[in-house]
Amino acid sequence: MEINNWVEFFQYSIFTLGVVFVLFPMGVNFTYAGIKYFKKYKFSKFPNSMDKSFGEYPHEMILIGLFALSFSIWYLFFDVDGAGGGNLINFLRESKEFLVK
Repeated sequence: MEINNWVEFFQYSIFTLGVVFVLFPMGVNFTYAGIKYFKKYKFSKFPNSMDKSFGEYPHEMILIGLFALSFSIWYLFFDVDGAGGGNLINFLRESKEFLVK
């Protein structure tokens, strides 16, 4: 992505930093917790005392975590927009080019 104005700079910054500091850790946490709960509950529903905002079964939690992890890794390291590398590397280069102009 090429940054041409301040709006694009803030959108690109917020999205990239959100993937780094929110989505990637959420994917790790949900995958780990899903595996832990899957060992305990197998394919049965969570007990009523647990928060079920992201699913009622442990394998749903694992799938959400794996999706968040795979999207984060793809976006940060493999999403190629005509340049090599992912957005983590391109973000630093594009930000520097925009701010130095």
